[in-house]
Amino acid sequence: MEDNAEDIYELLWIRHGESQGNENPLIYTEGDPNVELTEKGWRQAVRAGQFLQDYLAADGGGEEANFLVGEFMRHRQTYRGVWHGMGMQGEPPKRFDSRLNEQSFGVLPYMIGKEGDFETLSKEYSKQVWQGNAFSASAMHGESARFTHALVKSLMDGTLERDKENGQKRIVLLTSGRVIQTAVMNWFHLPSQSIENGELKNPENCDIIRIQGNDKNWEATRIYDGKNGQPSNENYIEGIEPLSVPNVPDFILKDPDLGHNDL
Repeated sequence: MEDNAEDIYELLWIRHGESQGNENPLIYTEGDPNVELTEKGWRQAVRAGQFLQDYLAADGGGEEANFLVGEFMRHRQTYRGVWHGMGMQGEPPKRFDSRLNEQSFGVLPYMIGKEGDFETLSKEYSKQVWQGNAFSASAMHGESARFTHALVKSLMDGTLERDKENGQKRIVLLTSGRVIQTAVMNWFHLPSQSIENGELKNPENCDIIRIQGNDKNWEATRIYDGKNGQPSNENYIEGIEPLSVPNVPDFILKDPDLGHNDL
């Protein structure tokens, strides 16, 4: 990006490392906030921290990285791993925000492996609601992606905007994949269908997605491939079209009572 470095604002979104729930979904029945990282997840977090250290050093050690972290155990463990990988000493700053927590999927995790009519009917109900409007649908007693989007928007319009006004130009956010998706969707005004149809991909464990730019020009780039533990330079939103307003149909244009000669 060619703009003056002093004008550049940067958000580095990091998805947590591989969790026990990623490895075995039954673990979620013990309570999603308590799910921990696997050994692989810890290693991913440390390597992401090593990359982040090199990334910041390549910037001449310029803008300090300020961290904001989800409250779930896997978020906090990833934070510790990243902090260690960066070679940082002492306790990391404790700045947590519940709006960076994973989307709640309600009763669904607790039905894994269960038998009986309740499970069958509940899963079928959730499936039908999801097919009708995946972005707004929520699992029973859970949250929808739309609700997560509202929380993330309040975070970005409030806390992050205040940080920016206070001169913080680089913020690292440790969170879950759906939060990152909705953050990118909000920042670039992308349609909700981009999450539903998979165009806006769920980041891999310990991927780092960078939103960078100024008021005139913004980019979303996957700068670190957490799955393979190597730098990346992938346009995270390439090919995703914003919403458009449909054209007036021909039957309206041809109706003398409804049409306009200048159309």
